[in-house]
Amino acid sequence: MTIVITAMEIPHFIRLLIKSPLVVSTIRAKSISDIDVSDAVCVRMDGNSLELTNFELSCEEYFKSVSIVITRYGTMIDLISPDPKYFEQSAYYFNVCKAGRKIRVPYRKGRKIYQAKSKRIGNFELFDGFLQGTVLRSDLFGCKIMFSYNKLNSLF
Repeated sequence: MTIVITAMEIPHFIRLLIKSPLVVSTIRAKSISDIDVSDAVCVRMDGNSLELTNFELSCEEYFKSVSIVITRYGTMIDLISPDPKYFEQSAYYFNVCKAGRKIRVPYRKGRKIYQAKSKRIGNFELFDGFLQGTVLRSDLFGCKIMFSYNKLNSLF
């Protein structure tokens, strides 16, 4: 199900995303080389992926890591923050009021097992395609916001 949103209904976090020149250029890009990373700390850049550190989406929204992968089918953006506020306050950030669900397969790091919970953010019509999102909460990484963006003509 796709949610078509008006300007008044755009979730706070999505509004911040579409104000970010880096995110907008990422969504509109056809390859990693088309993305302007002049204002970001770029850790790795190869043929179809990019990793940024210490990324500020706004003065209040900071992410220790942002991963971007572009394929012919669409773009995936993962934002990782140690702050659980994006999961805990999902009604404010994403207009999502439902409870999180436990992920069946836990994360492992060495011998330690970390449980995670997720919430579907939803599907949004944006530019010339659809933005789908999920927010995860785990003691291993904090909070991870995952978006995939598919252009309308790339689905077929």
